[in-house]
Amino acid sequence: MFFAREASILKRTFSVSTSYMPQSVEGAVDFCMTSPQWSRPFRGLRLFLTLAAIGRIAYEQQIDRDVALGQELAQKLRESGWKIVNTTPFPVVCFAWPEREEDAS
Repeated sequence: MFFAREASILKRTFSVSTSYMPQSVEGAVDFCMTSPQWSRPFRGLRLFLTLAAIGRIAYEQQIDRDVALGQELAQKLRESGWKIVNTTPFPVVCFAWPEREEDAS
């Protein structure tokens, strides 16, 4: 996030013009020209802000909870007759309806 007293500073800093970018409209704020959207993205920001806000222990507890929920889902599906088709320590459960004897023939 950038804060500047003068909007013209942002425009000069991030100004780019190519044929595939939208054209500016006179009198309208062009957010493409006043933001870093056309530069390298900071994909780690979401993780950084989450860690900064809740901390590593809360993040770890959430991951542990998600893994436990995935394991519980897999167990409930097995008990209900569904076929679990993957094995992973992650909370990703792939399942399929089990083949019946009449379906196999």
